[in-house]
Amino acid sequence: MRIPFTQLLLQLLVLTQLAFAQQMPIDFSGSSEVFTGFDGSGFSTRSDPNNAGNTVGQFFNDGSKPGKGLQ
Repeated sequence: MRIPFTQLLLQLLVLTQLAFAQQMPIDFSGSSEVFTGFDGSGFSTRSDPNNAGNTVGQFFNDGSKPGKGLQ
């Protein structure tokens, strides 16, 4: 059985995309993760609405300025 080159190339591209998935190793339960907002955007932590024992981060940006963000 011979696999066409284009099919093999497509399979390799899909495999590499799956292997390099993005992960966010951020833990909001401590104060080590600090985000500073600029141009009116903001960041805060609060308890997860689905799991009260879990702390989550909440980003705020109303979209009024395209350059708003967090550092």
